[in-house]
Amino acid sequence: LAWAASMGLVLAVAALCVVVVRLLEPPSSGEDQILFVALATAFTAAHASIELVMFHHRAHLSFTRAGMIDVARGAAMLVAALIAGLGLIGSGPMVAAWTAGAVLVVALIACVPLGLATLRARPLAAIAGDFGRESGWLTCFYLTSASFSYATIFVVAVLLDDEAIASYGAAVRYMSFVYGPFPALMAVMRVRTSQEDLVDSPQLQLSMLASWVKRTLPPSVLVLGLAAAAAPLIIPAIDGGRYPDSVPIFQILLISALFQYATMPAPNLLMSQRRYELLAGVYAIAMPVHVAVLVAASPAGVIAVAAASVAVRIVEVMTVTYLATRGLPRGSGPALPHA
Repeated sequence: LAWAASMGLVLAVAALCVVVVRLLEPPSSGEDQILFVALATAFTAAHASIELVMFHHRAHLSFTRAGMIDVARGAAMLVAALIAGLGLIGSGPMVAAWTAGAVLVVALIACVPLGLATLRARPLAAIAGDFGRESGWLTCFYLTSASFSYATIFVVAVLLDDEAIASYGAAVRYMSFVYGPFPALMAVMRVRTSQEDLVDSPQLQLSMLASWVKRTLPPSVLVLGLAAAAAPLIIPAIDGGRYPDSVPIFQILLISALFQYATMPAPNLLMSQRRYELLAGVYAIAMPVHVAVLVAASPAGVIAVAAASVAVRIVEVMTVTYLATRGLPRGSGPALPHA
């Protein structure tokens, strides 16, 4: 059921993209755009399927198996990249097709055994619960939270010049190294906050959050502070000084990374408390506020836009953290198992 809902969402977005291409692109270039949408859809569907299987294994504390699947996916993409790098495939569509195909192969190997086991089970038992409502709120949360960085790029691209978007894009590229450990930490955090002892104890949830902040904040401040100090030396050496604004933008974005690492358990605790509507509502409200603040800051330049984006992000994560510390709402029970 979860896989079907994910694939339905991917296909719906793909259909919307095809409609937009047909309406906005001339017929001469429309076919190329549709081919890109098809390849991106195949890659996204395979990637989402692998993520779902990995989450299933993590929920059953099979971290080794989940890690092996993740490594296999990375290895498949690396093989496709090496083939392209050696010049064996030259065109952009062929590179995209090889990459999507490689991930699809891993998805089939990882998903088919679990899918067959699921068919032998009783899927109607899951449908009879609150899966649809909860998955809808969680989908809203994930879409809006993932849209924060893209909203900033969109505003910069629309309201500022090419140099601004290049500087911001370069800074975001360097931030990808900073956020490298984030997905793995978040996956483990989600499993831990779904376990029965935490679900049934608001006091233990608060203790866990406080312990995480105390343990994470000092090393995060140290590492990110070193990154901020080294940025004026390393970034110009990498890009040849072509994007000088990327240095202060990167340093500003590090502040957002610090708060996100320090408050990482908070969204997961709200999920464990089954307060999905509240979690999605915070992000749904924060997104238009975020865009409005970015537009208001755009006359001051790309650095001001980055600072405004980080300010809104800090308010958002601190709001979620505060709400998570309020404990389980009255009358709520244990979180539904995630498989």
